[in-house]
Amino acid sequence: MRWIRTHRVLTASIAVAALAIGSVAAFGYFEVQTAFIDDTVAQTAPVGADERAFTGMFEGREHDTSGTALVLVADDGSRFVRFESFATSNGPDVRVFLAPDESGVADAVDLGPLQGNVGDQNYAIPEGTDLATLDTVLVWCVRFDALFGAAALDAV
Repeated sequence: MRWIRTHRVLTASIAVAALAIGSVAAFGYFEVQTAFIDDTVAQTAPVGADERAFTGMFEGREHDTSGTALVLVADDGSRFVRFESFATSNGPDVRVFLAPDESGVADAVDLGPLQGNVGDQNYAIPEGTDLATLDTVLVWCVRFDALFGAAALDAV
């Protein structure tokens, strides 16, 4: 304690440096600022994708997550996962997957980055994806290996 009192300038410099390093880590790697910013999207359904094949309701896991997941089929046979009235927390490196269950993304198909943490959005399903086995939509944070929310899909 006496050393700290006699070396106040050095102690203050070390504290400021530690705070700066902590801030860089928090904002750089962990991207904590995303927790305070909503990315809102308002996409319409893809043109010609009027047929609903599957539907499910999002349930939160490590973060509050809500909304509806739909699989839409377009006139040309292409398929899309559509989120409607969707809301979850924002975060770094959050992606959308089709998976066999909620256990992880090892056997999942990556549909791409989450376009926004609030709002209606569409994700193209790659041709040949088997929705009989990949029947769960995951909103997954890759950086922290965390499941934000999931929707089990049921045939309509």
